[in-house]
Amino acid sequence: MNRIKLIRNTNGIKQADLAKYLNIAPNTLSTWETNQIEPSNEGLKKIAEYFHTTTDYILGLTNNSKPTIDSVLTIKETNAENINNSVVANGHNSTAINGLSKEEADILKIYREFDFDKRLKFLNLLADLKE
Repeated sequence: MNRIKLIRNTNGIKQADLAKYLNIAPNTLSTWETNQIEPSNEGLKKIAEYFHTTTDYILGLTNNSKPTIDSVLTIKETNAENINNSVVANGHNSTAINGLSKEEADILKIYREFDFDKRLKFLNLLADLKE
């Protein structure tokens, strides 16, 4: 069971307005909310960004509605492009750029290959390790 309808209602957003933001028909959103059809991955990501939450929360996989690292909310293509520009990959060898060590560049190389959900999990793991 997903929490799309609960999140939408809690935030006072009309179904038609969220559907418009997602660029889908309201009846498609209705089928997602009633679990008749699974939402697309892209739809889940857009809903998570819209409501500043995580896809895991939307899907009911966690009760933590907020990411532990706020920066994950602003992952955009420009951020991915910035990472790509910061790391020069040559096979398994990475060259340090802009003050990054080889190890840091390798971590960024792996990170930029992650989809939104894996990036969030990675950032949450880092936050846990920092404590």
